[in-house]
Amino acid sequence: MTFWRGPSSNRRSRQIAAGKRVNEALNWPNIAEEIESVARSELDAVQSLDGLSSVEWV
Repeated sequence: MTFWRGPSSNRRSRQIAAGKRVNEALNWPNIAEEIESVARSELDAVQSLDGLSSVEWV
C-alpha cells in the first residue's frame, strides 16, 4: 500500500510526537480515491498473472 507523505503529514507526525492532539478532518473523498486506485492496480496484477497461467511452456 502506498502512503502519501508530504509537508502536511510531516507536520502532523511532529505534533503527535510532541504529544499534541491532532484533530484534522479526514479527506474521505481522497481516501476513497486512493483505495480505488490501489484496488484497480491489484486487480490488474492478478489479471496479468492469470493470463500467464494459461501460457503453455514448451
